Amino acid sequence: MRHLILSLCLSLWLCQSYASSLPNLGESSDADLSPIMQQSIARQIEMQLQSDPGYFPDSEITDYLNEIEARLSAHSTSPQTHIRVFVIKSPVINADAMPGGLIGVNTGLIAATDSESELAAVLAHETSHITQHHFSRSISESKKNTFLTLAGMALAIFASRFNPNVAGAAMTTAGAGSIQAKLTDSREHEEEADRIGFDTLVAAGFDPRGMAEFFQKLLNLTRLNQISYPEYLHDHPMTTNRIAESEERAAQYPYRQYPSSLTYFLVKARLAALEGTPEQAVKYFLQTLGKDSYGYPVANHYGLAIALARSHQFKAALQQLDEARSMAQSPFFEALGTAILEADGKTQAALESYNRALNSWPENRTLLRGKTSLLIDTRHFRQAITTADSALEVYPHDDILYKLKAQAYEKLHENVLQHKAQAEAYYYEGNLSAAIEQLQIAEHSGQADYFTLAAIDSRIKHFKEEDAFDKTIQSSL
Repeated sequence: MRHLILSLCLSLWLCQSYASSLPNLGESSDADLSPIMQQSIARQIEMQLQSDPGYFPDSEITDYLNEIEARLSAHSTSPQTHIRVFVIKSPVINADAMPGGLIGVNTGLIAATDSESELAAVLAHETSHITQHHFSRSISESKKNTFLTLAGMALAIFASRFNPNVAGAAMTTAGAGSIQAKLTDSREHEEEADRIGFDTLVAAGFDPRGMAEFFQKLLNLTRLNQISYPEYLHDHPMTTNRIAESEERAAQYPYRQYPSSLTYFLVKARLAALEGTPEQAVKYFLQTLGKDSYGYPVANHYGLAIALARSHQFKAALQQLDEARSMAQSPFFEALGTAILEADGKTQAALESYNRALNSWPENRTLLRGKTSLLIDTRHFRQAITTADSALEVYPHDDILYKLKAQAYEKLHENVLQHKAQAEAYYYEGNLSAAIEQLQIAEHSGQADYFTLAAIDSRIKHFKEEDAFDKTIQSSL
């Protein structure tokens, strides 16, 4: 069905005229694709993500990428723009900016980087596509295009870029690939994203050489046939001139070392430890710590601990984690250690571990989610709700925390608050229809007091306004 929807969207688009020339770089075109339109497209992408098998909602990796993004955004040309990074589990080397301030990053791209500055360079480039309104500007002269066709193109591009096998047929229908190229692969936009992204990268304190080094690496690997042609280069055509210009910009800065953070190496180790079978992961990390050891030892111990935990060797996993702790401190270690205790049935020790860790990292999302979940599992429902509420003050859009609240209220048989919390979870997943349905169940239950009903009514009105706008897209399919 999803393949059919994408094909229909593209067919609608192809039936309308397209202006062959692109707008001048300085032209403002938000009127053609307004922020509210972009947010609607983003909601549909987010809703698709929930059922996409490639979606990888690992809170530690996602939060790390968003921390880098926040650092970059603060030094971008539009620091007030909210940008959110999500992760797709795929070996394909790719990342892409989408309407509504979304950036998708494949795990394969993270693995392909050799430094934090290389990873930040890719995010800086994608950030610049968003802050410079490249998607809007690309369609600003196509006045006959409706919002429906723009949404269809956005969804098709999303599917094809992060899951090429899923939407390949749709993107090649009636020459759709060439139209996509006009929309997204504008040479002017790529060069502008390079230039502004470079300035953002440097202003945020990363290595000026990170951008040129990563792009050059992809070209070198391709020439040596060490990897297939990177998907990133399909979506972001690279030229030697662009690399040379990045190198020239970097050469203006005196050389110095820009060490990658511990978290960068832990994220890389985490990805490697979650690949393949547990036995394969254990074997890989044992080699990194053997007599011919290589890599970053503290990250290798952490990776081995994950691999051992996957194979239910909990005692050995904790021993490896203690080795990592002896070298450094990180909430990654405490989250893993607590998860191992919980998996081993030591729930009281796990709860104590969560409390200790949260004393050191009180706003860590993984720890807050984990503690809330464990409190529900151990039937401490009121404490779970309190913990979730505290976490939501820091992460007010976290659908997982709302789902956990809903579970706790369900156990307490507080049905109105259960449906109210579940509605918020659906809303932040982008599923407005389901969110409205949950609120209407709560509203008609006859159990809500006056103030709760007023709050529910207000949210229903808000959700319906957004849903009515989104329905203009859905009804056309």
